[in-house]
Amino acid sequence: MVESPVAYVCISVQNGGVPIPTDVLPRLTQPFYSTKSAGTGLGLAIVKRIVETHNGELLIESSELKGTTFSVKLPLKHSLSG
Repeated sequence: MVESPVAYVCISVQNGGVPIPTDVLPRLTQPFYSTKSAGTGLGLAIVKRIVETHNGELLIESSELKGTTFSVKLPLKHSLSG
């Protein structure tokens, strides 16, 4: 049986504001890490876990020129009929 290539859908949200510092980017999805004084640091950790549970990927990119982009990439599910 030959498996067909997986198709993905990608949803991206871009903010042209102040970029996220490079030292903070890798820690954003760690549980209990927050840059806010009143934050719990669970939001992005939960989002990442949900996306990965569905065989997807959460991408976060940030730069001075483009701002910050959050992308969620999820595989499309095809139903076989016949």
